Amino acid sequence: MKKVILAIALISTNFLMGCFNYNDINKVIFVTAIGIDIDKENRPIVYAEAFLTNRNITEDKGTEEKTIFKGTGDTIFEAIRNINLGTSYKLNYSQNKAIIFSKRAAEYGLDNFIDILDRDQEFLMRQYMFVTSDDLMDVLNTKVVEENFVGIFLTDLILNYQIQSKGSKLRFDEYLVNRQMESSVDLINFLEKTKHTPNDRLTIKGLAVIQNDKLVGELNPKEAKYYNFFMGTLKVGDISIPHPEYEDKFITLEVIKNRTKLKVFDEGESINIYKTINTSVSFAEAQEGVKISNREERETIEKYAEKEIKARCRKLYEKYYAKDIDIYNLKREISIRYPKEDLTDILYNVNLYIDVNVNLEGSSDVTDFY
Repeated sequence: MKKVILAIALISTNFLMGCFNYNDINKVIFVTAIGIDIDKENRPIVYAEAFLTNRNITEDKGTEEKTIFKGTGDTIFEAIRNINLGTSYKLNYSQNKAIIFSKRAAEYGLDNFIDILDRDQEFLMRQYMFVTSDDLMDVLNTKVVEENFVGIFLTDLILNYQIQSKGSKLRFDEYLVNRQMESSVDLINFLEKTKHTPNDRLTIKGLAVIQNDKLVGELNPKEAKYYNFFMGTLKVGDISIPHPEYEDKFITLEVIKNRTKLKVFDEGESINIYKTINTSVSFAEAQEGVKISNREERETIEKYAEKEIKARCRKLYEKYYAKDIDIYNLKREISIRYPKEDLTDILYNVNLYIDVNVNLEGSSDVTDFY
């Protein structure tokens, strides 16, 4: 069904752009995902996952084909144009869904590649961005059961509500805006191809930390979850806490609502930042008996959860503070409220206070477990 809708969209788009007929559609190769890598001399390598229309006007139905193109050059523009030297028809990027950077390219610097993606009107601004340490050709050749085209699959993956707890919905247009701000740090989905399952899968294994257009760190899935807790971008998720009565057992709480507030106060020689995280959870699972109908035990569970969230958020902040990386973009918050403030080395004068409030609303049907 998705492919039918995509085919209709492709045809409709080109009708709006000009007078296309069936023959014109057959002479266009639509790109659904692009990969950007570099060689040993830091020259760009571009991979393009393409949707080939193959419609015979004498038949009622057409067929679809997927292929991967590769081009190199001194610039992204030249690499893209060099791809066309080996294709029967020009590649069209108006339907591109995803931009995947290799880890090497991200460490070298995204600023070396993104100008044409912003400047060329054929590229969409609403593309999702990814970083991967896997071979890009291997990634784009992944045969996902649900969807033949990696670019379309990745869009569906990001829009999957559950991925929001440990992933990022940052789009290319948002990244372009953020990178113009003072000391901007952005987090992009880190993509991984898993081969140990019956079918190859593409999964989000954490977040890539981008500062000044360069990859400077990686967040594992648990760190990514608590980053989203702090930033208020986590809407669904889970929290695992130690069982209050059994030392080697755990309790899992499901996040059903998460809201945050941030206040900034300039105290002269220091700046105090207060972050409040208000989280509502329901009881999901216990590895040993628990009585959540008992108010005292419910409060104990809430305190454990509050301690876990606060400790994880603080630990992530301190980890990147030691690397002089403003992981929570506190400088941006300061500049918004105090635009005349000198942000040079200002993090050394920042006192971050994190307050967490957890409300355990209950369980689906079972209140106690023995």
